[in-house]
Amino acid sequence: MDEARLYLGLEDEDWKELAALEGQLIVTIAIWDESLIYADQDVPGAEQDFVDFDLYLADHTLLELYGVSLYENLDSPPMKGVKHIEGVLRLLASRSGMLTEIAPDEAGLPVLLLVGQGMAPLWAAPTGWAIDRWDELPWQSH
Repeated sequence: MDEARLYLGLEDEDWKELAALEGQLIVTIAIWDESLIYADQDVPGAEQDFVDFDLYLADHTLLELYGVSLYENLDSPPMKGVKHIEGVLRLLASRSGMLTEIAPDEAGLPVLLLVGQGMAPLWAAPTGWAIDRWDELPWQSH
């Protein structure tokens, strides 16, 4: 498999690739141990408001998201605390989560609307992302 291209900004043609993911069911979410945002910093987990995670989508697309801030409401500050954020993402994955919409923010970066059954909508704003394919889920690999 070729290495996925890391996106840090969007061109018009990049939107087409992202828009094709709208409406996809989330099979699972793999949360990274630490966000690349904090690679050279010593920030306690309770104060962190960025996470990195992978969305395994039903069409076998792997959407790798880096430096993601998550919002329950776009008018409020991002969620804070790694354990809290991980809990919300695990709940989303267990509640038939879906990537319902992708729209640009003021800077032209994508904001993903994630919805799970019986949950309030969740907005995810990555600072970087890559799109790849998956053949095995994380727990199925060697």
